[in-house]
Amino acid sequence: MITAGLAQLLPLDAERKSECRLRQEFLGLAAQNPQLTSTARDREMVLLRQVETAITNGKECGEVAPDHDAVASATTILTVCHGIMIRSGLGIGPDLAPLESAIDMVFDGSCSRSIPAR
Repeated sequence: MITAGLAQLLPLDAERKSECRLRQEFLGLAAQNPQLTSTARDREMVLLRQVETAITNGKECGEVAPDHDAVASATTILTVCHGIMIRSGLGIGPDLAPLESAIDMVFDGSCSRSIPAR
């Protein structure tokens, strides 16, 4: 589920390619403008908290080890996602394998709330 959510940030189709280009242009402008920097930072923190919440929820159902550092893992996962977006803008990829790998390192258990397959 987290992979599907983060994939929305990646240029996997024409619409998301346009959105990624716009986001990269915005981040470039934000590097030069303190108001835009603040907006970009705020949005990044919202994304970080969403991924952190997913990891914390994973701890509650057994997908994530109870002692796992949710903040560090959320930061790592988002960093990989952003890296894929940047590389895609350069014509490399997008390749979801690194994102899936980063997520799999965190979500390495089975959810105790899962409904058995029939």
